[in-house]
Amino acid sequence: MNYALIVGIEDYYELTPTIYAENDARDFNEILINTMDFKTKTLLGSEASLQNIKKQFQIIMDKINQGDKFYFFFAGHGINFNGTPRISCYDTYYDELENTTLSIESMLGEIEKKKCSQSIFFIDACESTISFEGRNLRARKISQKDIEDLQKKSEYTFVFSAASVSGTASVMEDDTLGHGIFSYYLLEAFRGNTVEALDGTKLTNTSLANYLTYKIKEYCSTRSHKQVAYCWGKAQSEFLIFDYSQRQLETESKVFINDIYFGVIDADNEYNKDLKAFKENFYDLNDTVQKIIKDKTKFIVLGKKGTGKTYIGKYLEMESEITKDINAKYVNFQTFDYIKFDSIKDSKADTYEKYSTAWEWIIFTHLSKLIIDKLPNDSESLDDLKYLYKGLLGEGEPNFRRLINNRLKRGISLDEKFEKYIGKDESGGNSHYKLQDIVELLDILLSEIRFSNDKQYFLVLDGLDEKIKNDKTYKDSLNGLLWTIYRLNNDFNNSDLPIKIVIFLRNNVYEFVSGANVNKLNLGNTVHLTWNSDSQDKFDFPLADFINKRIANSLKNSISSPVVNPLKLILPFEIKSNSKAEAKEPWGWILDFTTYKPRDVIQYFNSCQMLCNNSDEQLNAKILWAALKEYSSYLVREFKDELFGFYTDEQIKELFSEILPKMGKKRNSFNEMKILINKSVHCNTLKPEELLNTLYGIGLLGVFESDFAHWAYRTKTVKIFVPENCKYLLHSGVWKALSIW
Repeated sequence: MNYALIVGIEDYYELTPTIYAENDARDFNEILINTMDFKTKTLLGSEASLQNIKKQFQIIMDKINQGDKFYFFFAGHGINFNGTPRISCYDTYYDELENTTLSIESMLGEIEKKKCSQSIFFIDACESTISFEGRNLRARKISQKDIEDLQKKSEYTFVFSAASVSGTASVMEDDTLGHGIFSYYLLEAFRGNTVEALDGTKLTNTSLANYLTYKIKEYCSTRSHKQVAYCWGKAQSEFLIFDYSQRQLETESKVFINDIYFGVIDADNEYNKDLKAFKENFYDLNDTVQKIIKDKTKFIVLGKKGTGKTYIGKYLEMESEITKDINAKYVNFQTFDYIKFDSIKDSKADTYEKYSTAWEWIIFTHLSKLIIDKLPNDSESLDDLKYLYKGLLGEGEPNFRRLINNRLKRGISLDEKFEKYIGKDESGGNSHYKLQDIVELLDILLSEIRFSNDKQYFLVLDGLDEKIKNDKTYKDSLNGLLWTIYRLNNDFNNSDLPIKIVIFLRNNVYEFVSGANVNKLNLGNTVHLTWNSDSQDKFDFPLADFINKRIANSLKNSISSPVVNPLKLILPFEIKSNSKAEAKEPWGWILDFTTYKPRDVIQYFNSCQMLCNNSDEQLNAKILWAALKEYSSYLVREFKDELFGFYTDEQIKELFSEILPKMGKKRNSFNEMKILINKSVHCNTLKPEELLNTLYGIGLLGVFESDFAHWAYRTKTVKIFVPENCKYLLHSGVWKALSIW
């Protein structure tokens, strides 16, 4: 990661003003963000107090790791105090120079501890800030004696600086340029538009040093200014600062927000809307697709609602149309009727096992259709499978009305040709087959088909958690499905059949239906879709890669070169709730209103896009704030959907209309929450601790055990809390919709 702290001070509290320092800082900040993919913090004027510079420097030091880059830019007054180079601050006092200025060497000491891969200081100051005698830019070798002390403090740092011999700030005589001499040529070099500063397409420490030396000397030779540029540090060998052959964005390129396709929150609709865009924008989180294809043990994909399960299923089906080695059939059970399905269960069996045969029937018919459509007709077993399928279900896709047919329990007649497979023999006519017999027959026919060694067949089941009900029938039904898939996949694997069944489920549904069996399945059969990250930098989150891919694909025809982090192009540098509030980094600010799901991010940016004019090139703070109104209503609907099936409609309605709004923005104790719940009309029958745990589990509430909030979607495992010891905070993403804001 690249970090930069940029300081520019023109008007001081007590010191004399400087000219153009803040303009120099602004332009340097813009270049680092737009060209070199830096995460920057800029302090201008009164923001650049001694304490604030120290604070922001330490914040970056806490984030920086070995291998990162750090740049420090300063434009303002520089001071040599008792032989120590120091920079001034907004609140520097003449009578307290040592205590109200900042030592460059102390900053170098902090950098040394971090061992970052590249650290460069750019100091544009008067008063010979770092003009150590003889250390000019053309010196390639500096004696050990000459720099012995300084090297101890600058092991990983290189410093470019300028000092005016006259002791006053030197600026360009042409007022229209609006820069100090040193900063003007530094900015020209960093823009990459001047061949003199580059070695081919590369800006190096040597090429920059020679360029600054020559241009500053050339400019001053014809004018009254006397300014000299210097560099020093341990890295006397040449190193790369930036390669402009990989420049992110040409200056003439335009990026318009309304040209960006952020996506559709529903995978089925996005798939149907634009298949090409669906394929280009697909993001394989945690290599889930590859795990499904290559790991025979992985057949359960778990994720919260909106984490991309359906995207994966549709992508697998799409890939089967393109590649020759994968054949996939995606089946969405969103409209599946569990009540009618219950009518074909085996009532004599125990618990979830009573549904095993019924699920085998559903699975085998879909597998049969997949194989009939994809496999060349080259065996008697396949011919018989086609004949059987047509007799049972006709020519088309398995029809739910035909699949759930009560006559299957009573038994149906089939052609006597199938007797050889399962030994049926009823003289005088066609054999009589019950559901168990048909399932056995389909199983045998599939096992006897000659499959090619280089092809795989995947049946992907999704949408089974859309009609969740908190009752034993639903629980046993889905539990039966999980164990049926587990057993069938093992059978296929043991028989060397290239067939695999995959099921997608929401985390909370999986935990609800699998009960005591969950640990056994969890040992190696599940893939978890988690979009969070251990990194403190939100740009390192998979969600940033996800949305960056969509932005980049939208802009590839309008910009001349690839953009490393296009998200930064469309977001402002910082955002505040008001003029007095602490500034926040916009991407992290946006994520705080989400539950770390791509669905949420797509919806938020679509809400922003609705507020943009066709000429808008960036989402400003006003748009980001205004988008929360539409987005917050969406998020409330999402949370309500998560609760559907676990609570009644009246309880969910009361929760969002009466209980949650009374929480406000504050942390609420367990007793306060218990009172709100017990005083309600419909939710007072619920156990407060169980309701609160559910709301925590779906991400609607954060839990405080101390001063730190735990959010279920920000961790890979859900924590267990003692409710009486906790405080609860309502997710800020719903504040707007609940009129808390």
